Amino acid sequence: MPTLLLAGAVLLAGMALGWAARRRAGALTPAETAAARGTDYLRQIFEHATDGLFLIEVLGEARFRNLAINPALLQSMGMRASELVGRMVHETAVPSVAALFIQRYQRCVTSAVVQREQFVMLLPSGRRTVEMTLVPLRDESGRVRQLVGIVHDMTERVALEAALVTREREFRTLVENCPDLIVRYDRDGRRVYVNPAFTRMRQQSAEPLLGQSPADDPAFADGEAERMMTAIRAVVSTGKAQRLTSIFRKAGQDWREGDLLLVPEVDDGGQVRTVLGLGRDMTVQRQQEAELRQARAQLRSLMASRVSRELQEELGQVLTALRLSAGMLRVQYADSLPPLLAASNTMTGLVDRAIATMRELLRGLRPASLDEGLAPALDALSRDLCRRHGFECRLDLGGVPELSEESAAALFGIVQEALENAARHAGVAEADLSIRRLGDEWELVVRDAGRGFQPDSVGGQAYGLQVMKARASLLGGELLIDSRAGQGTAVMLNFPAAPANPNPSDPSRLAGRPFDN
Repeated sequence: MPTLLLAGAVLLAGMALGWAARRRAGALTPAETAAARGTDYLRQIFEHATDGLFLIEVLGEARFRNLAINPALLQSMGMRASELVGRMVHETAVPSVAALFIQRYQRCVTSAVVQREQFVMLLPSGRRTVEMTLVPLRDESGRVRQLVGIVHDMTERVALEAALVTREREFRTLVENCPDLIVRYDRDGRRVYVNPAFTRMRQQSAEPLLGQSPADDPAFADGEAERMMTAIRAVVSTGKAQRLTSIFRKAGQDWREGDLLLVPEVDDGGQVRTVLGLGRDMTVQRQQEAELRQARAQLRSLMASRVSRELQEELGQVLTALRLSAGMLRVQYADSLPPLLAASNTMTGLVDRAIATMRELLRGLRPASLDEGLAPALDALSRDLCRRHGFECRLDLGGVPELSEESAAALFGIVQEALENAARHAGVAEADLSIRRLGDEWELVVRDAGRGFQPDSVGGQAYGLQVMKARASLLGGELLIDSRAGQGTAVMLNFPAAPANPNPSDPSRLAGRPFDN
């Protein structure tokens, strides 16, 4: 309620009280009666206002008397009107408290302007923070004759403001010491706040960075600024957070890769007012992850080579010697000990099975033929299938990708599994293998015209398919199997021409990559 209206309400309420007394004595004139009716609504305001209202009469230097006090103020003070109204201020409180209020009233009278002060009062409800407004009222000669007082309880508001200040201080302490990048954008994508980590990363003060949008920032790679703006607009329009990975240039350094979470900040009406961006430079972590993957691949390759060598040199020699010994026993003692012939034949059969199993294991490990390159290894695989199964594989190598040792082994393993399955189960004696470059991808196809099968119904025999799919994921590709009963089988793999673990500082790596919800 405006101060002047409250002041009028207090003043007229006091007048109404006087008119009521005169009405009882029959002393009101017709004009006074009309005026009294016009002030009834102001008296209602005075009596039902939630703020404390009072009227003070100025009797002289530092002499003040209470003329009217509304119910809200009386209730908060825990006093009755008869204890205050009509009495001098210094008579209604202990001397120290009365002196403070008299000083406040006197300042208002002396300055003849509205006074506003906030202080703490000890009331029956406890310590309360109040704001008291004093409005001087002059008579016709210009002298201040009365003071209107308005008392507003500020306790909850002050406590809330203190809590907000504390939370803001805690937030700023957290944000300004956070190693991650924190940026606040307005609805148009312009920066309105950047934390110290952001300014350190850019090696600039905050001022030139504020007011810029990603579209104005040369630190982003081609296309990345538009992806950022698209994500910010999506947050503003949908009110949902967005995640994206972006490529940017750190001051004086190469291209970097960062992960960014964009979170909507809404007002009381639920409308997105700003967008908070939480970013982290992931370049070092991604490089370390790539180095770890490479180290693991090297370790697997070394272990495979060692196991292959030990199987072939140690176990292979033992099995060969055992087979020769069984043959010598059969030659030397079979005539004199007929039962030994059957036992020797059984032993030779078991050794042959062990040798065959060992060779299967060797083929599952990284073949030594890969040391000569992928194309020679595939040619050697084709000749081995022809020798063991009488199975012909027609090779169409329009090109061979340059791959790491692990990727080459994965691709070779897919081809080997597909051709072995065709040789054993297709019911035909031939298959076609083709590898060719299609734009930014390589395409591998192994196709036969055999009996085919239902890929979803292979049951326990799906282990080989799972292994092929796992190897395809190492190449960053997707394995598809197209097969129907009686219509042959095609094993198809498409994988990117770029390395599976590209350099994270390459700004083209994420070109065209959409952001994630």
